[in-house]
Amino acid sequence: MALKDGGIAISYWIGKQLFIEKRGANLSALWSTKLHQRSGVASRKGYLLETGSHIAWVGANDDKLLIHRLAQDGKSIQTSIDTKTNIGAPIPDIYSVHSSGDDIHVRGVARRSTDPSGQVTEFCFTEQPDS
Repeated sequence: MALKDGGIAISYWIGKQLFIEKRGANLSALWSTKLHQRSGVASRKGYLLETGSHIAWVGANDDKLLIHRLAQDGKSIQTSIDTKTNIGAPIPDIYSVHSSGDDIHVRGVARRSTDPSGQVTEFCFTEQPDS
C-alpha cells in the first residue's frame, strides 16, 4: 500500500505469524513488526490502510474481527478485537474497509460465531484509536 509520505507498507505471513513492514520512498526497509500468531479461524489476507497518523491491518483471528493500528514509526501497536457483536470472521472479499479521519469503518457480511447454523449477518463495525 502506498503511504502519504512516499513510502509503502506491506503485510505478509511467515508460517502462522503475521507481519507488517514499512519501507521508505527509496524502498529501503525502515521497520518490520509482528502483529499476531494465527489461531483458529483466521484471515490469510486482510486490508491494509493508512488512517490518520496510523497504518492499520484489518482481518480476523480466533474467529473474531480485529484491527491492528501501528504508529508510523512501528513502535506502538493498538489492537482492537470485536468481543461485543460476536459476528465471527468476516467472509473474505465480502467486506469493505475505509477510514474517515482516525476512525476505521468495516462493513460486510459474516456468520455469527455463536450461531451453530452458520447464519450470515450484515454488519458495520467502527473502531477508534485509544486516546
